[in-house]
Amino acid sequence: MNPWVGLLKKEFRISRLWIFGSVGFVVISNLIAYAFSLKYGDPGILFVPSIVIVAFHVFYVAFFMFVSLQIESRHLHLWMHTSQSAFRLLGAKLFVGVVGFLVSFLVAGIFAYVGFVQLRGSYIAKETWDSMLVLNSGLIVAGNIVFLSICIAIWLVFCWTVYRLCKQFAPKLGIIMTSIIIVLFAWLENWFGKTALYDRLTKWGYFDIEFINTMVMNGKHVILEKTEYFPLGVLVYYACIAIGLFLLSAWLIDRKVEV
Repeated sequence: MNPWVGLLKKEFRISRLWIFGSVGFVVISNLIAYAFSLKYGDPGILFVPSIVIVAFHVFYVAFFMFVSLQIESRHLHLWMHTSQSAFRLLGAKLFVGVVGFLVSFLVAGIFAYVGFVQLRGSYIAKETWDSMLVLNSGLIVAGNIVFLSICIAIWLVFCWTVYRLCKQFAPKLGIIMTSIIIVLFAWLENWFGKTALYDRLTKWGYFDIEFINTMVMNGKHVILEKTEYFPLGVLVYYACIAIGLFLLSAWLIDRKVEV
């Protein structure tokens, strides 16, 4: 068997309870909200919880990685003393986390879309309803949540790696040193974001995106179409940072972190 496939199977095996549990939580929570919406005749009771659950998925992969890495840290020497590189070890966890996220997110997204459709007529004027615009807007939001969730997870992996490294040199000051380094990174990113070089790296490849904008008329929301110009360069820039941090984390674990 390919070692990479075996590693993925191992990660799926130890994570299946988390994956199925998260999907079960999404389904049960939304079904409870749907039951209350039927009882009180208010479709908003389904829509609001469903949107909250969708939004919280932005932290799904990060939380998955944190729990998984914390479990591995209990017997770090067993996890790292393998023929697999840190890149593959971390990559397997990230892959499984993203798969679990996508399954749970898809289920949550379906409930959110159904909840939004239920608002038609009661909260949203039927004559302004545009199914394609609603679906297009939902896909744009979903794409951003997926991208952000993966980026946050990679940042967490980097923070965990820095913490393990700091704890190795100063066991009692690991958290403090890690916090200082993370704050420094955040400050540098904020400073760089105000420079002309940042604008040159990010403000290119503009494309149109059409999504929902609403206004209230006669007590109901009216769906309007709003067009924005979004630079592709921003996605490429932050994707490169995420990839760089992931590679740096793997390199540090392979060569600097001791067990």
